[in-house]
Amino acid sequence: MLLCAALLALYAWPTGALQRALEAPAEAWLLLLGSTLCSMGVGDTMYFLAAARIGVTRALPVAASFPLLTTIGAVVLLHETATLQVLLGSGLVVMAVALIGGERARDGGRNDVIGLVLAGLAACLWAGSGLFLGPALQFVDPVAGNMIRFPVATVLFCLYIAVRQPHERLDRRLVLLSVAAAVGTLASSMMFLGGIAGAGVARGVALNAISPVFSAMQAALLLRERISRRTSAGILASVVGTILLVV
Repeated sequence: MLLCAALLALYAWPTGALQRALEAPAEAWLLLLGSTLCSMGVGDTMYFLAAARIGVTRALPVAASFPLLTTIGAVVLLHETATLQVLLGSGLVVMAVALIGGERARDGGRNDVIGLVLAGLAACLWAGSGLFLGPALQFVDPVAGNMIRFPVATVLFCLYIAVRQPHERLDRRLVLLSVAAAVGTLASSMMFLGGIAGAGVARGVALNAISPVFSAMQAALLLRERISRRTSAGILASVVGTILLVV
């Protein structure tokens, strides 16, 4: 998070985005704080805890329902248009993630009520992140918004490290991986916020959720992994769902 904030500041400072972030109203800061807590902070943690208890195979399909929750919230709370295309497209995206996630993540997970509840809470929090971002982006642009989100996330994680004092130490390899991860995180976050600002919360969040589909196709093309019928069905569902969402 610190590297993302530093890399973004190199662009934001000379272009005036940093000043726009500092001048953003308190409401925008509160909305972006809520989004950061729901996604980078508490939401991701809930999912990791769920996956540890019941396995990714069970946790991912439950948590992957968040686009549907976001669509419902966007219609009820943000008054976005509830078209049949958006509802059906969001449903197909959730189906695609569940099919591919369940196929590609086989492990020894077990049924556990607490784990299922944690996965459900992760879905609710991820949905809440998008619902916070929608109104926030009416006050700030995606660059200024991320200039608030990344430093806030940095402070939250630094507080966590100060309290928990983990035993892990960064070596040269982990530093290099962290830099690479920061570049990818920054790029994806910029495009995610830009997508929500341009396409709306429901469409932007649903389209963002299809990343397992791309990983499955890349694994088949680059790593020569076999594509099963289940994965093929998931890819087909994602393609149809994406078409419905963008048309």
